[in-house]
Amino acid sequence: MNSLVAVVRKATEFANDYELDLQAERRRNLYSILASVTAEVGELAQEVAIKSGQCYKPVGEDGIVGEAVDVIVAALDLIFVADPTITEKDIVEIARRKTNKWLSKIS
Repeated sequence: MNSLVAVVRKATEFANDYELDLQAERRRNLYSILASVTAEVGELAQEVAIKSGQCYKPVGEDGIVGEAVDVIVAALDLIFVADPTITEKDIVEIARRKTNKWLSKIS
């Protein structure tokens, strides 16, 4: 089974290869990927609002979990474009540090 990180890296590499034939202004870049991350966070926020009773709209097809995964996928794409040499091990180590920092703030 492939990890989520490996699946997204492969998708990022595929997208990068595909874009080689596109004009520079049509290619993904850090800013355009950040815009995607932001849009996905907005969709996640809407699902949370729906689930919390703060929004009248019906629950979306993907729900909170699906939208949260979309955020993760878009953020990983941003990471791989920003640093093509980063490894899954690097990401896990950074996540471990960040998680420990978060835990220290809530305990």
